[in-house]
This record gives sequence, C-alpha cells and structure tokens, in this order.
Amino acid sequence: MAKAVGKLSSDNHASCSGIPVLFGVSPYETKNEYLKSRIDARQGKNVRTVKDSMPIEIGNRLEKPLIELTAEKLNLSGVATTITEAVQHPELPLEGSIDGIAYSKNNLIQPDNDIIYTEDDQEIMLDGKGIIEIKTTRQMPEADGKPPLWRGVLQTKALCAICGYSWGVISTLHNTNDFKMFLLRRDFAFEKELTDIITDFERRIKAQDWYPPQVLPDLQIMHPVGEKVEVDLNDDDCGFHLDRINDNKDKIKLLNDEIEKSQIYIQTKMGEAEIGINDRYKVTWGTTTYKPQPEKVVPAKDGYTIRRKTATVKRINDEES
Repeated sequence: MAKAVGKLSSDNHASCSGIPVLFGVSPYETKNEYLKSRIDARQGKNVRTVKDSMPIEIGNRLEKPLIELTAEKLNLSGVATTITEAVQHPELPLEGSIDGIAYSKNNLIQPDNDIIYTEDDQEIMLDGKGIIEIKTTRQMPEADGKPPLWRGVLQTKALCAICGYSWGVISTLHNTNDFKMFLLRRDFAFEKELTDIITDFERRIKAQDWYPPQVLPDLQIMHPVGEKVEVDLNDDDCGFHLDRINDNKDKIKLLNDEIEKSQIYIQTKMGEAEIGINDRYKVTWGTTTYKPQPEKVVPAKDGYTIRRKTATVKRINDEES
C-alpha cells in the first residue's frame, strides 16, 4: 500500500503528497491513518515505513529525464531538476517536495488528447514559473487520458498554492512506454478549500481528534485497546445493524456454498485442462510452482497489543445452544 510520504517534507504536519488523503480521494490511505502518522511523528516515532523498492528507485532515476522531456515537448526554459529543500506554505502548516520547476513566457498550449491534456480540454497559457510533477506507474492511462485526482493533480495544485505559480504539469510514464502530460492552472477555489482542510487537520493533530471512521481499521486506530466492560446496544439503530450483519453473513455463506458447488462442477469438467471456453466465459485453472526455499530464522520482534479488526456478532440464543 502506497502511503503518502513526501521526499523532503516533514512528517510533523501535512504534506502535499498527503492532500489526496485529506480530500478523501486516496485509494491507499484513510484520513485517520494519515492523521495517526502525524500524531506519531510529533511524539518522536518513526513513521517512514515505506521501504525502498525497484519501482521507487526506477521512478526516482527517471525523474530528471522525464522533466527534461516535458520541458522539450512544451518549449519550457529555466528548468530546475535538482531541488533539495521542501517548500513551506507562507500561512498554513503545509510543506511539499517539488520534482521540477520551469519557466515559460506567453506560451499557449493546445491539448491534443493524445499526449497533452488539460483539465477543461481548453487551451492553457503558460506564463511565468510552473511546477513539473513526475509520476511513473505500471497502470495504463485512464480512458480519458487524464490522471485521477490522487495521482499528482491535487498535489500539484497544492504546490502551485505554496509557490504562487500560475500553472503546473503532471507528466506520467505509464507502463514504461506511454507518456502523458496533464496541464492545469492555479486553482483558487481549491486553495480556499485547502485552507479549511489543513487548518482542521492541524487542529486534529494537536487535539488527537479523529475523523469519523471510513473503514474498520480506522476503529483500531481510534480505540486501540479494549476494556472488559459491557455497553448497552439495545437502541433501534444498533438492533438494525446487528440484524443486518447477522442476516448478510448467512446470505454470504449460502452464496459461497453455491459458488463452491459450481466451481466443483466446472473444474471437474476441465480435469487436466488449464483453459475452458464458453460462449460467454473464459475459465483459467492454472498451476503455480513454488521454488524450494532455504530454512529461515525468523528475527525477533517486540510484542505489542492491537485491537481486533472485526467484532464478532452472534445471536444470543445461538450462543446458548
């Protein structure tokens, strides 16, 4: 899972790479996970859990040539590719890491919807300094050719807000051979919302005030340790949700049983064949080979306590029988 970690920015407060999380559009991290990382950082804990990997290394090595390619394609000048310090918002507790900066004078860019895209599909004037944000991904481009908000768009808008630049471009290399450039203007409506969100986020860090939970792991963060006490769940809303949990578990079990019976039927028909063809379906029943592994000594780990992810729900009469 790709957490929001700025290359140069501090972990003590919000970073531009974390803006998609705070706007609720990140597929990788919840608001409470991000909030906890900032609370932990202020308590002196190491929150840099992102490990080095080959995709990350490749992405870092490709930044400079992709910035230069972007500058060449858009006729930019004054290109800076080595930026060694984070940029700080003049008024908000917000920092960001910049991949590249470039300059252009009265440079009117027309989208071709092949390599060059804009937010509104209209021409865009590049005048003055702008942000170049580089992304590499194994995913193919979206159907409309434009990156999703979480892949650099909100991050670049936040960097423009910090620097006061009038434009930015997200250049993305998809699957090693498909290059797209997405240009955007400085967005003042976004910046107003950004101010409110960052101000609230800073308050939540100081007060350790969690957001409403989005997923079950959020509740493990909010209530990390249970106490041996009972709570009354006899109101109508609790009764409704408990019934829904119990009834849907029964439905899931029945559906899983039906799926398994059908899987047994189809796979019996296939026998040794790995591929089965139907007018409407292609069935693949492959074989996986695992290489022998040497014996490994598991390194020692510190003990810890964590709340279970999911509460167990049983009807009382079922429990007694």
